[in-house]
Amino acid sequence: MASALSTFFKKGQRPEIFELTDDEVAVFKVTLPDEEFELLKDKADVIGLTPHISNLTNELEMMKVIARKMFEAFNFNFTELMPEVDVRKEFSGFYIGQDGYPNIDEIMNNLDFDVKNYVDRDFVMDNAMNILFNEGKHNYADLLMKFIAIISTMNIENDPALNSAKTMANAIIESTKNNGDTGVDQKNTLIANAISDKNLDQGI
Repeated sequence: MASALSTFFKKGQRPEIFELTDDEVAVFKVTLPDEEFELLKDKADVIGLTPHISNLTNELEMMKVIARKMFEAFNFNFTELMPEVDVRKEFSGFYIGQDGYPNIDEIMNNLDFDVKNYVDRDFVMDNAMNILFNEGKHNYADLLMKFIAIISTMNIENDPALNSAKTMANAIIESTKNNGDTGVDQKNTLIANAISDKNLDQGI
């Protein structure tokens, strides 16, 4: 929606315009220079509103890239990190191997990026990130909350990698909340910021 102040209708002439349009639909053509039109679009692009056009296939492809980046932040030797925890049982969704490291490829293979399984969802009420990370074989929000709880008992103040992983975990958990009309890209912003923080911490 846009509004403007104009001298097109002079004082006292508005009633005549209304009379002329009583029995027909008026069409007003508004033209703007290209630069001003682009500025209008920028000003109308309010952060937090779902884009008026959404390509679900493209968004799922973008989510696939982001999901891999997210799980790469947890590429630790879980067995060494949590020696008193049965990590293969407690973090089954990470597909931890005999070497103690999560299997990123296996995680990705078990996430549902099939667009056919999303087309009937109402994204005014559903959150695509929640569907992807929490409604599959594993609830990753729960797993990440467990991860945070365990490493919070450790002295990680001087461990950039673990601090980055904690930041990432919180970003993912937040991205799966609030089933309102939030839009996929806004949720991705939370994770993208966490990925950026992780890269800074690691000097990338």
